[in-house]
Amino acid sequence: MEKTVCIHHTDFDGHASAAIVGHCLGWNKVIFRAMNYDYDFPYDLVDQETTVCMVDFSLQPFERMVDLLECCAKFIWIDHHERAVEQYWRWRKEGKAATKAFLGWQSLDAAGCELTWDYFRKGYVWKAQDCPPDRAEHPRALTLLGRYDVWDQSFAPQTFEFQCGLRTLISDLGAPIVTPEDSKAKELWEALLFSPKHIQDFLVDKILDVGRPIYQHQRAQQAKRAQAVCFPTTFDGVPAIAANIGGADSTFFDGVLEKYPDARMGIMFRWGRGCWVATLYSLTGRDCPHLGEIAAKYGGGGHPGAAGFQVYADERLPFLELKGRPQIGSAE
Repeated sequence: MEKTVCIHHTDFDGHASAAIVGHCLGWNKVIFRAMNYDYDFPYDLVDQETTVCMVDFSLQPFERMVDLLECCAKFIWIDHHERAVEQYWRWRKEGKAATKAFLGWQSLDAAGCELTWDYFRKGYVWKAQDCPPDRAEHPRALTLLGRYDVWDQSFAPQTFEFQCGLRTLISDLGAPIVTPEDSKAKELWEALLFSPKHIQDFLVDKILDVGRPIYQHQRAQQAKRAQAVCFPTTFDGVPAIAANIGGADSTFFDGVLEKYPDARMGIMFRWGRGCWVATLYSLTGRDCPHLGEIAAKYGGGGHPGAAGFQVYADERLPFLELKGRPQIGSAE
């Protein structure tokens, strides 16, 4: 039976990408599955009659992407994560055999939702020599979500305020990405991305009004918490600030930068789904190494200023040393 399965990342960049897929291909014709790198992939949904639309996400290692390509009828893949895109072009250059081709757009020049918009709304197909898309044509909500995801500080603080406001609305409406029965959340995405411009602007302004005081309060609370939980460490030879915390972004470290003047990256780590999830961030006003390249050494990936990887229970967290007792995440 012919069907379309949309695999999307769990953050708002992935949710917005999936909403574009739902609008353009038909909400009632798509099965949505949110995915993160520590989730089990829903192979039971894929067969030779399935169109897979994977947005803002990829399977690692890349051989899994090639295997999935062979298992489905058509594979539309749109992604901007550096390690995955580089692996794809290396695979292409090496001329590895495959009976089908990846469709979609793989680029480092924009966020996942921005690339998805250009592919589905313009019928734009990526070629290596093409220029980046014209972001002036994107909906305002899409720009705020996309620029947040690629850590474009030129749109701050609105990118942060919009995230806070949208999280508040989504928590009231239900799941952030929608299947047809989640009608209220679907209506919100439709209004934010596809309604007339004056309605979009009205909604974005309202969401910013909701998110602004939340973001200001969050900043104040994070500064206090950072003083209590942050500690210095070294990762891959780079001085860093680390914190055992989830649900925050790199601005969490702003309140302790003076305390750690030599740090060049921030590390957040949390336990979830049978493994430690570590996220690397650039620090405000500090030169940092290419974080995506560092994460790739440990089986992860990402962007120059934000990246991540997983460490399983029988492995050691490579940036954490506790004297006199077994390390967190150690099998000792």
